[in-house]
Amino acid sequence: MLSVCRSFSRGGATLKSMVATGGFKLKTQIEALLDSPDIVVATPGRFLQLFDSGSLELDNLKRLNSY
Repeated sequence: MLSVCRSFSRGGATLKSMVATGGFKLKTQIEALLDSPDIVVATPGRFLQLFDSGSLELDNLKRLNSY
């Protein structure tokens, strides 16, 4: 999924994206969210951690797809 986001960016779309998964420092991922990415690709567990901590806000969420 992140590779698709990056290919859009190479095609001229200005999108900031990040991956949030377990196994990596939560603090580092919270800091990356401060850069206001357009797209966040996350595992369910890490998504809930970020959301429950208040680090991930969904106020501007337009669409969420799960495949």
